[in-house]
Amino acid sequence: MNATATPLKDVYLPYAVQSIEGRMHMMFFTDGTYQAFCDMPLGMEYEGTKYFKTGFNSDTGMVHYREEKSFARPLK
Repeated sequence: MNATATPLKDVYLPYAVQSIEGRMHMMFFTDGTYQAFCDMPLGMEYEGTKYFKTGFNSDTGMVHYREEKSFARPLK
């Protein structure tokens, strides 16, 4: 048997996903730099819910995303 693994591109592992005041929030740890915050995607979809980047804590290195029901997409 010859088993191989295929790497997944652009995969992010959330530190926490929780409901705060009726809206889902998702948090990720980074190296704490502003550049790491900028490099994170503006939006992500996780388990069928769309989240958008809303903040950054440079003391903890945490990037924060919040569930949004509506959003704008760039024209192609």
